[in-house]
Amino acid sequence: MFKTKKLLAKKLISSSGFTLLELLVVVAIIGLLSSMATYYVNLASINARDTVRVNHLDQVRKALEMYHIKYGEYPQEDLDPWPCDNDCQAQNWSNLLDELKSEGLIVIDNNIKVGLLDYVISGFLLKANAAYNPTNTKPQDPLWPDYTYSYMPSGPAGSSEYLQNYRLRAKLEYINSQFLNSSLEGLFLYTDKPNSKYGCAKSLGYYCIGPFDNFKAFEPGKPVIYLYPTQEQKVSVKIWPKNIHQSVPAYNDGWRVIASPDGTLYNLADQKEYPYLFWEGESEEPIIERGTGFVTNKENIEQFLTEKLALLGLNEKETADFIEFWAPRMKTKDYVYVYFMPQKDFD
Repeated sequence: MFKTKKLLAKKLISSSGFTLLELLVVVAIIGLLSSMATYYVNLASINARDTVRVNHLDQVRKALEMYHIKYGEYPQEDLDPWPCDNDCQAQNWSNLLDELKSEGLIVIDNNIKVGLLDYVISGFLLKANAAYNPTNTKPQDPLWPDYTYSYMPSGPAGSSEYLQNYRLRAKLEYINSQFLNSSLEGLFLYTDKPNSKYGCAKSLGYYCIGPFDNFKAFEPGKPVIYLYPTQEQKVSVKIWPKNIHQSVPAYNDGWRVIASPDGTLYNLADQKEYPYLFWEGESEEPIIERGTGFVTNKENIEQFLTEKLALLGLNEKETADFIEFWAPRMKTKDYVYVYFMPQKDFD
């Protein structure tokens, strides 16, 4: 009876605490979890900084496209932006911002904030003393000089490709960043050399972008002809494009209609009524004067078109037809450049 109580007492004592080995295992697990938590917190911070860097380049790219719309080329920088030290890169980036600022695409105020197309960038883009002083302001990353921004336009001068391409570059902290999957890779123009740290090398963490791949004109669409005679009359209409792919009503060798003052067209070939004459096909390359026109964002497409088409003399029905066709296509872009061809060029 006594031995049984003693064994029971030993079992109760041994089950009420931890051995040294168990304590070491618990401490090791806590340390591992703590290290993992610290690692992921740091990684989240690094990814956040890289996201800001990529956003900066994207905003500057939008400003560069607006610059190209106005001048038909990208800004030129006299300095070699990449094969030089960090001060040179800082000066190059500063020159680019100054150029865009002078065009009204970037605004730098006394609070050291840079506005890029409604996007406000503060400390990440500008590294400065407490007081704003343009002479000691370096438009760089907060981890400058290890992480820098730079810009390189294309050359050489005199060629058809002069200032028709460029690269923006930022050094990312996370070498496995998802952004690097979409980065441009390889050498760029005469300043890059094989195995050079100055190129667009994903393996070195350099994120590079250039002109938008989809920055191009829309495919031609919905040319229409409205007829408004002062009194009902027969009208013969012919056009001279390179090719006609489709037409409504059928074009054949020309349209022959009875036109009414309200715009209604009675087609003699099929004896049906139409609101206008429609065709699509190939025509001559349009004349576009890049120094004129408008840039608007997709949120304001309808309002923009309503105002501008009214100034051009389109009535409510014509404006509604135009917006119904073009607004959905224009909204596939964040920003669109709109040029209204003068009547003399259209003729």
